[in-house]
Amino acid sequence: MSDRRSDPAQQFPPDPADLTGFPFTTTLPDTWFREHADRSASAGHGCWWFSGHDEADEPIGRFDLPAPDGTCYLGETVGVAVRERCGRFLAAHLPIPQTHLEGRVVSMVRLPELAGRVADLTDPRAALFGVTGELAAGIDYLLSSAWARALRAAGLRGGIHFLPRFTPGHEHALAVFGKGGDRDWGIVGEPAPLVDALAAIGYQPHRATIPSTAAVGVDDSVEADAAQ
Repeated sequence: MSDRRSDPAQQFPPDPADLTGFPFTTTLPDTWFREHADRSASAGHGCWWFSGHDEADEPIGRFDLPAPDGTCYLGETVGVAVRERCGRFLAAHLPIPQTHLEGRVVSMVRLPELAGRVADLTDPRAALFGVTGELAAGIDYLLSSAWARALRAAGLRGGIHFLPRFTPGHEHALAVFGKGGDRDWGIVGEPAPLVDALAAIGYQPHRATIPSTAAVGVDDSVEADAAQ
């Protein structure tokens, strides 16, 4: 192992048997937010999509489970939800392309009963099991999805509570585990267009300035509703 401070420190997960006693949370808020493609013909406009992947493929979302299971990502605030979609542009002070905004909405949801306990990466005790901040902010999704599988196998079947990559401070994100695909769980009220949600929290999307992500050198062709 390199001793350079700039090298990644996060390691692949231990055997699930060694994750016994991993910290979990029992105090999640009732209300969450999700940025997603607007599928008006689906229940809840397609909000409750659980993203999974074939074992041979790289995960699209940070804590995606392999098929037939999947993971649905929620933000504690509207800001968390929209930054996970647009954070790369916002951080670089780039205009958000129209193709990145069209057909995208933000929905409010009530958290349903989960499949089990939720692993808490925000608990300092997680460090005793080898967790670093890189797990929730790094770009190695093979590593983070391996942790998702290990934590679920260790009995933490509800999901993962973590600090989002693009939102500094103390607002949280939640990766909910479940069967892959769409769920008919509904939303609270009507979804807000992503462009309006951005403006409401102080961003100017510059919708008409850049027609596509290609103009700013970002490829979003493989992005799904995982977003995290």
